[in-house]
Amino acid sequence: MHVFVATSQGTCEDPGTPQFGSRRVSDPNFRHTSTVEFSCQSGYTLQGRSVIICASNGLWNAQIPNCVPGTFDMVIMVMFIVLQRLLTAWQEKDLLFVHLSPGVFLANC
Repeated sequence: MHVFVATSQGTCEDPGTPQFGSRRVSDPNFRHTSTVEFSCQSGYTLQGRSVIICASNGLWNAQIPNCVPGTFDMVIMVMFIVLQRLLTAWQEKDLLFVHLSPGVFLANC
């Protein structure tokens, strides 16, 4: 968590950049009404506000967001588990059905 201290009237401190993220600034001097837009690297999801604004009191209107592992990582993990089970079922000569989407099935016999 960042703690912001008011600087001279209408100028904000550099808010920083979230770990695993990047930013785009509208004014490198962070004057009143300037904005910072945040985004995350692939595989991470932004948690918090994507845009913060420098207020006239020299403080940002919100804390910088965090970049947390996204749902894409979860999809990869689920796919890995399904593939492991398919391989195990094939080795044991069991019948295994995996529902992929409406009307589409994989069968291993």
